[in-house]
Amino acid sequence: MQYEINLTKSLFTPLETEILHSEQWSVTAKTYSSGVASLTIHNSLGYVEILPFMGQIIWDANFCGHSLRMESMFSEPKPATLIEDTYGCFAFHSGLLAAGCPGEGDNHPLHGEFACAPMDSAKLIVSNDAIRVVSCCEYLKGFGNHYLANPAVTLRQDSSMFDIELRVQNLSKYASMPLQYMCHMNYAFVTNGKITQNLPVEAFKLRESVPAHVKPTENWLKINADIRA
Repeated sequence: MQYEINLTKSLFTPLETEILHSEQWSVTAKTYSSGVASLTIHNSLGYVEILPFMGQIIWDANFCGHSLRMESMFSEPKPATLIEDTYGCFAFHSGLLAAGCPGEGDNHPLHGEFACAPMDSAKLIVSNDAIRVVSCCEYLKGFGNHYLANPAVTLRQDSSMFDIELRVQNLSKYASMPLQYMCHMNYAFVTNGKITQNLPVEAFKLRESVPAHVKPTENWLKINADIRA
């Protein structure tokens, strides 16, 4: 059995409020002083903090007393349309019509239009052993692209692992949709830490053009040359 709770914006106030409580779970809602709405899902091991109406950015993930988020100059999320104006989160969705860092000849915003996109709605889905938050965004541009995107985060009972998902549907009846995507993770630095993945090595290629926002130093150029070699 599962239950759905619509997350209306009226639930989010400067006073942090618990909107769901059980022996295994606590879900709280608040707005930062900046006005950005925040939803935090707690289980027995820690919590995931999500911005359900702004790109469904994952602002923080904290388990066993350790925040997984990188250190940054941002003490709280800021209202933004560009991710560099609120660059302190644990993870965000980069894309969807274009992703990554623009270089020569590119005119898309850094990490695409979706990273800070306003969400039309959000809801909690509560089941026996998991809580899922799903947001919804319809992107519509006159004489342009039209898509529906549903980002989601799922946290399970007594677990420090969580799922990050994104479903995208092209709603245009007349045109195909360009699609570029990257789940952008901003992990805290851990000495001798290791990140693993299951993609084959041959799937990766070093970018050789210099992103527009990077001012390369001699050391940066040397590291890139070493990688290419």
